[in-house]
Amino acid sequence: MFMFPADKEITGEVVSDFIELHQAKITRYQELHNLYKGDAPILYGEAKENYKPDNRLVVNFPRYQVDNFNGFFAGIAPKISYNNPDNTDEQNKLIDDIINDFERRCDMGDFMAEMGKQASIFGHSFGYLYQDENSETQLVKVSPENAFVVYDQSIAQKPLFGVYYITNDDDKIEGHLHTTTHSYNLMEGKNGFTLYDETPHYYGDVPIVEFVEND
Repeated sequence: MFMFPADKEITGEVVSDFIELHQAKITRYQELHNLYKGDAPILYGEAKENYKPDNRLVVNFPRYQVDNFNGFFAGIAPKISYNNPDNTDEQNKLIDDIINDFERRCDMGDFMAEMGKQASIFGHSFGYLYQDENSETQLVKVSPENAFVVYDQSIAQKPLFGVYYITNDDDKIEGHLHTTTHSYNLMEGKNGFTLYDETPHYYGDVPIVEFVEND
């Protein structure tokens, strides 16, 4: 878990340090993903002499475990509903309809299944909220290879900010950083990382949410 004091400024240098820590995990993530795909280390072992048999068999038990477990866990999409006894039936129905519309728009059943599978492969996964070109809220999964969340140092360990990034065609890192109130573009330059184009968001929390396996 990445942690940072809540009363300190989040600068490009701070982001650079956390990206460096995150990239130290990439090799492990790639190993886990390769195991799920059946790309086992035995396939890359030193070849034997030509006159010796060199048969290599991969039994993809990791994929079997992940797919079967998540078939039971998330094979049926969860049903989310809203009912506040202090509200009128009309108010409850209005909010319930908004929730159902969000579920349909984001294909919540598929989202939960993919999140469960990804968490089983890597140990955790991330959901990313954003506004599409129609200003509608969308929710997608992103790989731990491309995202991380930093928490404050309080006993509650509240999310402080989240980062999603990729490596562009110029071999430079670019992406987005989101706090509980604002979003920033992130770009790697000659002198480190720059945060720019600060804009407020209205999610009420960090819009990158971590799902942890066996937490």
